[in-house]
Amino acid sequence: MVRQLIWVLVLVSGLANAAQIGVGVDRNPVNQDESFTLIFRATGSVDDDPDFLPLETDFEVLSQQKKQQMSWVNGESNH
Repeated sequence: MVRQLIWVLVLVSGLANAAQIGVGVDRNPVNQDESFTLIFRATGSVDDDPDFLPLETDFEVLSQQKKQQMSWVNGESNH
C-alpha cells in the first residue's frame, strides 16, 4: 500500500509547480482488498489532468470525479 501511494506522489510531483497538491484517502486504515477513495486536492491552478495509468498495475480504478470550488475573499479569487 505504501509503495503505491509513493507512486501517486511521484505522479503528481510534476504538477506541484503549478499548484500545491495534497493526496489522501477517505479513511484510515484501509484494509487489503478493500476499495477506497484516493483524494487529490489542489490549491491554485492545475495545468493538466494527472496521468493515473501507472496506478492500474496495482489498483483497479473504478471511477474518477473532478470537482472545482471557487470563492472570493477580500476581492481576491481563491480556487
